[in-house]
Amino acid sequence: MKNPKHNNTASKKAKFKPGSKKRENKCVVMFDDKDRQDYLTGFHKRKIERRKAAVQEIKKKIKEEQTRVREERHKEYMKMLKEREEALGEF
Repeated sequence: MKNPKHNNTASKKAKFKPGSKKRENKCVVMFDDKDRQDYLTGFHKRKIERRKAAVQEIKKKIKEEQTRVREERHKEYMKMLKEREEALGEF
């Protein structure tokens, strides 16, 4: 006797395997070579731009901090100078 499971080999070939997809309905996207190259290199370019922007922002913050410290130092100096003049004026 033959195994009854192997009788329907023709019907099994017509079916798709579980998890596979039909390839007939796939969309095909065509890129122009220049556009494709721009797209692929764009990731790297944008990453470099972000890094440059971050470096510029850090430099800007450092410069602002230096300006603030300089002004604070100047105010402190003027305060000490004023106190000195008052102390010398009393004698």
